[in-house]
This record gives sequence, structure tokens and C-alpha cells, in this order.
Amino acid sequence: MAVTAFSPVPEKCIHDTFSNGELIGQYTVQCDDNVNNTCSGFLAASHSDKAIIMSFRGTHGHGELGQEFIDTLTQPPINFIAGGKVNPFFANAFTKLWAAGMKDAFLSFKNRHTDYSLWITGHSLGAAMAAIAGGTISKLGYFPPEKTALYTFGEPRVGNQDYAT
Repeated sequence: MAVTAFSPVPEKCIHDTFSNGELIGQYTVQCDDNVNNTCSGFLAASHSDKAIIMSFRGTHGHGELGQEFIDTLTQPPINFIAGGKVNPFFANAFTKLWAAGMKDAFLSFKNRHTDYSLWITGHSLGAAMAAIAGGTISKLGYFPPEKTALYTFGEPRVGNQDYAT
């Protein structure tokens, strides 16, 4: 599902992968000051697996990669709700997606499906946002940690040692 986040139309992959899959919502926001730099993710469900799937897209283009690099070098890490300090670009990207409807859709769906587990995934920038999502959701008590799984691919360093522990 991490690679599915790169698709502008993830429904086909969701339906091809899960016999009883459903796209709950897809969210795309402007990541930074450049209107061409977007961050994206989606929520889906596998009803046969009783799982909510939260997937985040990786870096989208050289301009976005350059901005991530610049912010990493010039912006100090910021406090993370679950402890430690994290990269501001990654944290801000997640926060914008979360506020763009992902949080409300997630909470609404999980409240109607209390027996489901949560699978969070992403690649590259998406992996960083997935890690921040997992920590945020766990710290705020939105989902039980024992029913949550985090799968990341090519995840950059998200935070400092305090964040990692």
C-alpha cells in the first residue's frame, strides 16, 4: 500500500489487493511555500482483514526534495507530542494532511469499526509522515498501540535520540 499512495487513483490497487477493500479518502495538500510541492496520503479499509490502512506518499519531484533538504539543514528540529524533536518539514507535512480531513475521517471510521487494526505505511517522505502519524495516534490515545502496525520503506531520519526512544 505504500506504493499505492503515489497513484492519483488508488482505488484500483486497493480493490486488486483486498477482496473487500474500500477507499475511505484521499488527501493532498501543499507541503511548503511552493505550490507544486504536494504531500498526499489516503485512508482505506480491508474489511476482510478488519484493518484500517493509512498510507503516505513519498517525495514528489526534485523541487520538493530540494525543499526537504534545505529545511533539514536550516530549520531546527521541533518538539514532538510523543517526545523528542523531529524534522520540521516531515512534521508539518503530516500536520497539514491530518488537518485536511484525514484525522476526522480516520476517527469517524475507527469509531464505527472498533474491532479493526491499524496499518500505517509510507515510502521516503511518506515513511517519515507514517512514523509521525503512528506516534501521534498512539500518544493521543486514538488507537491502541497493540492493534497498530507501522511499515516504512526508505524512511529518512525523522527525529533525535529522544524521539527514537
